[in-house]
Amino acid sequence: MNKIFIVLIFLFSLSFVCFSYASNNDSENKISNLIKNYVLERNSSVKPDNLQIAFKREDKQFDQLNRMEGSLEYKIQPDFTNKRLAGNIVVPVDIIQSGKFVKTINFNTIISIYRNVVVSSKFIMKNQVVSDDDISVEKRDVTYIPDNIIIEKNMVLFNQATTAIPKNSIFLLTMIKKVPMIKRGSLIKIVGVVNSVKIDTSGVALQDGNLNDIIKVKNSDFKKVIDAVVLSSSEVKARIY
Repeated sequence: MNKIFIVLIFLFSLSFVCFSYASNNDSENKISNLIKNYVLERNSSVKPDNLQIAFKREDKQFDQLNRMEGSLEYKIQPDFTNKRLAGNIVVPVDIIQSGKFVKTINFNTIISIYRNVVVSSKFIMKNQVVSDDDISVEKRDVTYIPDNIIIEKNMVLFNQATTAIPKNSIFLLTMIKKVPMIKRGSLIKIVGVVNSVKIDTSGVALQDGNLNDIIKVKNSDFKKVIDAVVLSSSEVKARIY
């Protein structure tokens, strides 16, 4: 008889724990969804599947909510402002019980943002031209990464690395540059018009340059440094002042 009584008490306790756990999850899910929707409404670039909400040691606060009777509503305080809704932030939530304001709870919230980004598949040397074998697209946590991340492979392909890039690095815009049409030290043709007379001479590029860029060049005949506009990979037009 005593054994049966002990078993019944154990089963009752277990059911109570399970009920409490489920209820705790319910309040946590509601507040998590509240914060998630708040973030999505204010950041259109974030997709629902790429957003995760977690809390730091909030079990006691959720337990308090689960013990409250009547219908509960949760609202983020209207005057809450945070320019960067990501990372570790405190979110103040008003608790409304049966239509009446009860209190405000500050939830220590971890907001994680994920995105598909371009990642280096192998080590890339400085000034190396990036090929398709060098990169891949992966879903990564970008919560604490600057906004200048690259999300499309075509923004990286056939561009030049501005720095050494370790394997598994997320590409930022500052890590690449266009391969210059004319490279510093290249032999070039300099054309121009002076007093209605067309000039055509050779020279050396003193700077890298792309189409329509203005770069410094040195005339081979007179060793004079002048500005010139890039016309092609081998030709520039002298700027005559």
